[in-house]
Amino acid sequence: MNVEYPEQREIHGIARTIRELHAAMDRAILACYGWDDLEPGHDFYPNDRGQTRYTLSPEARREVLARLVELNLEIAGRERSL
Repeated sequence: MNVEYPEQREIHGIARTIRELHAAMDRAILACYGWDDLEPGHDFYPNDRGQTRYTLSPEARREVLARLVELNLEIAGRERSL
């Protein structure tokens, strides 16, 4: 990326820092669930609206959703048995 003006460099630096912080938060949340085995694969990916966003890889996203559904079913089952 060719950045000519100092304020543009600063904005790009801030954006990079925000992306790094989002990735760190995602990794921390995965660790809270005990899912350290999951590689988030952060990068720029298209979403279902045709936009490109910095986010989890499609594979990681599917795996997270599958694990959350499984966890939800497990918790619901325990609550029904109370």
